[in-house]
Amino acid sequence: AVAVSGSPDLARERLTEIGAVTISDDRILDNGRTLKWTQDLFPGDLLTDGKRWIVVVADNGNGIFDTADAIIHCWGRPPARTTLFAALDQESSRFEVLRLDR
Repeated sequence: AVAVSGSPDLARERLTEIGAVTISDDRILDNGRTLKWTQDLFPGDLLTDGKRWIVVVADNGNGIFDTADAIIHCWGRPPARTTLFAALDQESSRFEVLRLDR
């Protein structure tokens, strides 16, 4: 909540669902298509699988949202900047994409 809004008490109602993505074989797809940075996805957008929250931070330079992109993640440990690949486990394959209403 703090990373996205600056406040520790971010209400879910302030978030807009952008879509859902499926992650498999290092590919991230929204209804079969890749997501492009600054068109479909922006820094500060969120991914959630219902139990964890991931803040999308930056592209790795190819313009496509993929598992090599930078995120902030704190599932079971202090917050850390890492790659989406490093933060994922075998169970997670579908995430909602949310954006803070400004």
